[in-house]
Amino acid sequence: YPDMKKEKFTFKGGRDRERRFHGRGTVEFDDDGSYMTGMWQHDVRHGNFKIETSRNGVCFIDSEYCDNKMNGKTTIKFLDETWLEGFTKDGVLHGFSRHFDGKNRLTYIGMYRNGKPFGTWWKIIRGGGCVVGRVDEDGKLSGTTIAYLYPDFKSALIGTFKDGEMVFSQAAQLTGHTTENSCIKRPVFTEPDGRLYQREISTHEFVT
Repeated sequence: YPDMKKEKFTFKGGRDRERRFHGRGTVEFDDDGSYMTGMWQHDVRHGNFKIETSRNGVCFIDSEYCDNKMNGKTTIKFLDETWLEGFTKDGVLHGFSRHFDGKNRLTYIGMYRNGKPFGTWWKIIRGGGCVVGRVDEDGKLSGTTIAYLYPDFKSALIGTFKDGEMVFSQAAQLTGHTTENSCIKRPVFTEPDGRLYQREISTHEFVT
C-alpha cells in the first residue's frame, strides 16, 4: 500500500543514474494530497516510510517496507483517532498487535494471521475487567467458551458471547494460564457451573 502503478503523483527526492527513485524521497498523490516519505532502492520501497492520508478511514501509517510492501513493525492511526501498533508481512497485519482508543488507552490485544485476527484475543473493558477468548472465523469474540474476567483477575463468567458482549454465562475461577504463539496469555479456568446469568441492559424504566 499504496499501489504506485495505479497512482498519479509528484516525486521529490534522490534518483539513480537511470532516474529511478533512490534514497530518501517524498511522494505527493494527485487525487487527495496524501503524502508518503521514506527510502527507495532503485524504485523499490525499502526501509521506514511515513504516510499521511485520508483514505479508507486511515490518517497515518508508520511502517517498515521491504520489496515495496509493509514488512515489520507498523503503526496505523485512523480518522476516528483510534490506532494500532503491530507487525505486518507482505502488506497485511501479521503477528502481535495492540489497539488503542483516541485517548491512548489500551482496548484490544491479540494476534493477526494474514490480515485477520486469530487465536486468543483480549478486550479491555473500560471500567474494569476483560473479555477473553478465541475469536471466530470473522475475527469476533463470539462463541460458547468466551470469558469475562473480573477486575480481581480471579473470578470469571464463561459462556456464550457475541462480538465481545455476554449473552448468557456461568461462574468460574481462574486457575492458571498457557502461552500462545510465544506471546499471548490464554487463561485457564475451572469448569463453569451454578446459576445461569443473562445479559440485561438497564433503561429509564427498568434497572437490572
